[in-house]
Amino acid sequence: MPYAVDFDTVSTVGLESSPVAAALAGLRANEARYFKNKYDHVFTLEPASAAKATIDWVHRILTEERDIVIAARPLKATALQVENIRMAYAFSRFKFARQKSKLAGTIRGSYFNVQNEY
Repeated sequence: MPYAVDFDTVSTVGLESSPVAAALAGLRANEARYFKNKYDHVFTLEPASAAKATIDWVHRILTEERDIVIAARPLKATALQVENIRMAYAFSRFKFARQKSKLAGTIRGSYFNVQNEY
């Protein structure tokens, strides 16, 4: 069932099995606020089991572009397109990169600019 992320109330719904659930919740709340403010888009996530195509797409890009294979099982994922920009997010169980956010404190996540068309 899709979950619209509420950036006013940071929640760990759907991320409880992660040892860094609070950080992941902060990351997705930060992204939800960004997309709402910049594009007036509601940031909605699906369970990984319902987002297999998105997760496969992300894994393919990471493997082909950066030779990165992530062993952690994704918990939630989404794919979206705003203003001719296609993006995908997969939230996993591990720590990755660090970022500061006024909304959620220190959060962890990363992004990659891809070179090819997918």
